[in-house]
Amino acid sequence: MDNVKLAFSIFAIVVIAAIIYLLVDYYKHTSSHESYTHASVGADTDADAHNSGGQEAADDTATIVLFYSDSCGHCKAMKDDWDTMKRNLPSNVGVAEINASDEEIISQEDIDGYPTIRLYIKATGEKIEYEGDRSAASLLRFVETRGREDWT
Repeated sequence: MDNVKLAFSIFAIVVIAAIIYLLVDYYKHTSSHESYTHASVGADTDADAHNSGGQEAADDTATIVLFYSDSCGHCKAMKDDWDTMKRNLPSNVGVAEINASDEEIISQEDIDGYPTIRLYIKATGEKIEYEGDRSAASLLRFVETRGREDWT
């Protein structure tokens, strides 16, 4: 009977530890993205944001957003090109980088792979999915040609 009690105690401790781990992980992700909404992507986000003109994201007429995962090899491979693109963007284009490992963001933004790159046009609320190669030149060309007619 002592073996049964010992086994039950160990099982209970493992279950409690798993619950604590899941709760901590959940709150860690929700606190870092608690004000994230689809509408906020084109304006202001909790993401790491950058604007080549030094303006706030709320002043941008468009925002290019990289949805990435820390574990994605493609995301890591394109980092240098992404950084080059950021440095060369027009001043009225914001940049957001959102770690989309969180299930809420994946569902809300319909992310089905990494990296996912979208251009959000502030005036129309339109989001344009990027489907080209991941070079800095192609990313810049995408921003300059796909969103320009909608900028105000």
